[in-house]
Amino acid sequence: MRKISNTAGASSIPLISWFVNDPAATCFTGGDWGGWKDPAGGSEYVDTISTAGAHIYVLTCFNASGAGGANVTVTAISNSIPTAPTITGPISLSTGVNGTYAFTATDADGNQIRYGIDWDMDGMADEWLPAGVAYVNSGVSQSTTHSWATTGVKTFQALTQDTPGINSSWTPYTVTVTTPACGNGAIDPPACSTCSGGYSMYLAVCYVNCVNGALNPPLCNLCPGGQSLIAGSCVVNCVNGTTNPPTCTTCPVGQALVSGSCVSTAVCGNNVCESSENPLICSKTAR
Repeated sequence: MRKISNTAGASSIPLISWFVNDPAATCFTGGDWGGWKDPAGGSEYVDTISTAGAHIYVLTCFNASGAGGANVTVTAISNSIPTAPTITGPISLSTGVNGTYAFTATDADGNQIRYGIDWDMDGMADEWLPAGVAYVNSGVSQSTTHSWATTGVKTFQALTQDTPGINSSWTPYTVTVTTPACGNGAIDPPACSTCSGGYSMYLAVCYVNCVNGALNPPLCNLCPGGQSLIAGSCVVNCVNGTTNPPTCTTCPVGQALVSGSCVSTAVCGNNVCESSENPLICSKTAR
């Protein structure tokens, strides 16, 4: 005449279902169950069981032929809530770079556990560790990697679940995601075209400025206009026509240093000073 069953097994909130083959009957409950029930049958989640042990749910129905009843026993086990996981991992990352995050928790009852990670903060686990429906022993860490495509302050959260299905509270974790640093030493990502003070860019890479006055680190062999590289350093060119800065005492071939400046000299091929020849150089002979 009646059938009653617990379709949830041992659980903190059992689902009780019933069926009565006489819709004209009057049905009421007893034991740990309360209220009148529809003789057409149905199912409902009963109140949360807060104590361990056997809990009996009774259904009794009357019709013209008399009364009949059925009952089901739900055995509740004592189960502590696992601890919320401790999360370790980088708190700052660049976009597109994976960070490794580890999760660790314990269960006071010694139940095995797993970790649920909610990457988008919608209150639902997007990833379980271990993967699938596997569990690890209490206190055993699990880790995974994650990256973000956009910059900003990112928050995710994780919980612990034990084998009876009890969840811990969520543990939040915050990561600051920034644009990747310039690989060429520049200080203005993503353009990466500006070097910091004391550095200059050569072939798209920042190098320490030349200490010898040259313009092209790291080679440091190109001097500014009006200067020459002498003994590894840039020095100002001579303004008196000489070729050996910084002393500026050597004139080019065919010239001589006269009164601090280089002047052209004549070749005294005939040993006679002509009008174009330098009388300081050429020896005068009698004509």
